[in-house]
Amino acid sequence: MDDDLFQLRQLPVVRFRRTGESTRSEEDVESREQNVRPAEPADLESVALAEGPPVPREFANPTDDTFMVEDAVEAIGFGTFQWKLSILTGLSWMADAMEMMILSILAPQLHCEWRLPSLEVALLTSAVFIGMMISSSLWGNISDKYGRKMGLTLSVLWTMFYGLMSAFAPIYGWILVLRALVGFGIGGAPQSVTLYAEFLPMRSRATCILLIEV
Repeated sequence: MDDDLFQLRQLPVVRFRRTGESTRSEEDVESREQNVRPAEPADLESVALAEGPPVPREFANPTDDTFMVEDAVEAIGFGTFQWKLSILTGLSWMADAMEMMILSILAPQLHCEWRLPSLEVALLTSAVFIGMMISSSLWGNISDKYGRKMGLTLSVLWTMFYGLMSAFAPIYGWILVLRALVGFGIGGAPQSVTLYAEFLPMRSRATCILLIEV
């Protein structure tokens, strides 16, 4: 019995700590906190923009360290670039309107020249709208992925090519397919308004979009 007690007393004493307590000293903790302290931000100098109206407070970006495209458009205002964009997008919208108006001339003319029944004449008009319905979401995805300018350019070239091809269609089947392809290209024409609106200042956006529709 005495020998067992003597052996137990010779064992090393192990002290346990509660979970969450650190074995580091307070000095180590303080020194680590000093090293981890973030550096104070340097004073940034404000850069004045070129001549132009200041950005209205309600349109300004809430983050002071970021100057976005919308802020630049508001600061520059309506300038030469917007005038050029108005002409280009206006021509695109005009071509789209002409392709839709030509349906009222094409259907009666083909009815007289080719002796088409009323069903085929109505199908010729419907083919354009079917092409527009199919392509509207497709042109939107293309513009979101590759840019509004690329999507609008492809749409205009597509409409121009198949519009010229439909003028030389020899039979009804050809003109039906070609007019459907023209409608497929017309489905991307609304991207012109979206492209136009992205580069307009907030104050003149509603007025300019309304005028381009006229």
